[in-house]
Amino acid sequence: MKKIISLLTIISLFTICLTGCDKVKDEGIVGKWVYNDNYIYTFDVNGTGTYYIQGLETTFIYEIKGDKLLILYTLDDEPFETDFKITKNKLYIKDVFGNDTVYTRK
Repeated sequence: MKKIISLLTIISLFTICLTGCDKVKDEGIVGKWVYNDNYIYTFDVNGTGTYYIQGLETTFIYEIKGDKLLILYTLDDEPFETDFKITKNKLYIKDVFGNDTVYTRK
């Protein structure tokens, strides 16, 4: 009986660790990111966010799949899918033309 309880405890801890590790990885993008003071992404931990572009604001939902960032803006029918990476306090997002746009964490 003690072996079964020990085994279940180990499995439970392992499952919690895996779930927690994924969450920490995804939270790397959470926060406020600024480019040129006119473009601001804010990513919330719950998968939503806001984008300010030259005085206008839109909301979105987002998902991270590996090195891909999928953003579905409120008025769009399909998500914008882009390559991205985070290095220190820099967020690199490929624009629709394939160019890197570098946002700084604030």
